[in-house]
Amino acid sequence: MKNISPRHLLFPLYLAGILLFLFTLSFCNLYSDTVVEDIPKRDISEKLVWFSLGFGKGTFQGGSVGDTEHNGYSKNALCGILSGSYYNKSYPFFHTIRQASLMSLDLFDNMPESVNDFGYLIGIIAKGRFAYLSASGGLSYVSGRYRGEIIEENMFGTDYKEKKFKTVGVPLQAELFLTPFTWLGIGCIAFYNINYIRPFMGINACAQLIL
Repeated sequence: MKNISPRHLLFPLYLAGILLFLFTLSFCNLYSDTVVEDIPKRDISEKLVWFSLGFGKGTFQGGSVGDTEHNGYSKNALCGILSGSYYNKSYPFFHTIRQASLMSLDLFDNMPESVNDFGYLIGIIAKGRFAYLSASGGLSYVSGRYRGEIIEENMFGTDYKEKKFKTVGVPLQAELFLTPFTWLGIGCIAFYNINYIRPFMGINACAQLIL
């Protein structure tokens, strides 16, 4: 029987992430006008700026970084996200700059793997009086490190040769927040980054400061 390369298993993950993003995007586009029109103008500012900070769980994939034994696998990681967004009700889109980071938890190894992105996203938002839902996508700079060859194995763990990478990715992001106060929001951000070397995803519980 022909073996299926683990790298080929990335396609369903790509597809699932894109479908989730498109579903959220369609929902926002369908309901945003209705939601906004039903709310008194005093409850929604013409211009909004908000900052979000969150932590959660993520996963990154092996991608295609060369012929090493670490290709094609997936690894769980801690993740964090910091983003700032701007929304002007006079225009159909809002803008976001974000920094997302993942780091693997390897208790017995001396070199945890990591991946980071810094990107610009543009999206649409369905905003109500006490909550909002949004979807966005854009372009990002992705960097990180992964394990190369084993240098040494000992009682304290395994030492690997460090290999660094840089590439360009396509970030996708969906947000769901409750905004019970005019200055504070609580919710979650799900994100995904499609890139050739280390595609990754995560979901974070977040706090939000609204200006």
